[in-house]
Amino acid sequence: MAFMLSRCVGLVTPDPEVAANYYQTHFGMTQVQSEAGVELCAGPLRLFLDPGQPKPMVLEVITPDLREARPIVRRLGYEEIVWRGPGQSCLVRDPFGLVFNIHEDRSAFLLLDIDGSQTGFLKSCLGAIVSSPVDVAGFYAEVLESTADRLPDGTYLVESGPLRLRFKQGILTTPVVWMRSDAPIDKLMAAGCHGSEPSVLTDPFGLSWCAESLRQTERAVVCL
Repeated sequence: MAFMLSRCVGLVTPDPEVAANYYQTHFGMTQVQSEAGVELCAGPLRLFLDPGQPKPMVLEVITPDLREARPIVRRLGYEEIVWRGPGQSCLVRDPFGLVFNIHEDRSAFLLLDIDGSQTGFLKSCLGAIVSSPVDVAGFYAEVLESTADRLPDGTYLVESGPLRLRFKQGILTTPVVWMRSDAPIDKLMAAGCHGSEPSVLTDPFGLSWCAESLRQTERAVVCL
């Protein structure tokens, strides 16, 4: 196993403390002590807020060895944005336009079941809105050495240890955090979120959230 999906996501925003207060108030997150800046958590999700001009959310994958991972990343077709080495930013853009940080962490490969730690309406599931979810899911099934499953609602799911990548069809490529079907959409809209795609909300700080459809069968057929 060369790569595993990380539970960490990053967001650059002009005032991280203002954003942190917003996510604590409306998304049930908790701020934790961190030497890396402002860090929030909700269940398995860890959100890192850095100061600067607004940028889209960055997802992350973990590898046990950055030096060995670098030629693999290049071979898979990622474009290097910056590669500073262990403990620093190693940002790459995939062939579909999504930006990932590649983080070295050997301990993360000691798999832990974090599904039971879900709280509130957020899921242990990250992903993106993309024009061709079957292609993106197939790509990440290869990256994560997993399978891509088509769900009854037409989204595609790729397992990665206790986490999941889920891709939904849409017009614009947008990284998202997945919410349960009982997420308080009306309250989030009243709190300043707006809809950019069906069932997708973008908050005032540029982070996008996708609510799953009403509860239905977890799997359909493995098609890749």
